[in-house]
Amino acid sequence: TGCASLKMNSQLSAHSELLKRIANSNISGEQKLDELAGSMVTLMREGLAFANPKKGVKYVQSYSDQNEKSINKIFKDIGKWQASMSPADRISFIGKIRKKPYANDFKDLAPKFQRKYKTAKFLLSMTRKLTKAMTGLGKIF
Repeated sequence: TGCASLKMNSQLSAHSELLKRIANSNISGEQKLDELAGSMVTLMREGLAFANPKKGVKYVQSYSDQNEKSINKIFKDIGKWQASMSPADRISFIGKIRKKPYANDFKDLAPKFQRKYKTAKFLLSMTRKLTKAMTGLGKIF
């Protein structure tokens, strides 16, 4: 279990570093969305790989606890970017998002992840916000 614990901590640390870097960067809203979605897809894969539900919940909760502040800042930035888009830009973006490397993975993994971790309220909220951001529909906050 020591080796698994080291791997888990390493993965969580990598997510945290990435999300802090994204939150504090001046990259575009689209790039922030791409990076956040990529991190979320990776988290979903990691979370779904746990055979022991208690360890999976602990892992997912640790991700939430460590990254909630960064993720909320990223969503705020994405929301500002999307609010500045014209209707034509939104339509173009929706078409473009379907071609992103993470789009199909997110679509396939999100329902499974939501079923398995229905008690992880922050992550379920994050998944819904990310879905809204990816479709350009509605306000993120």
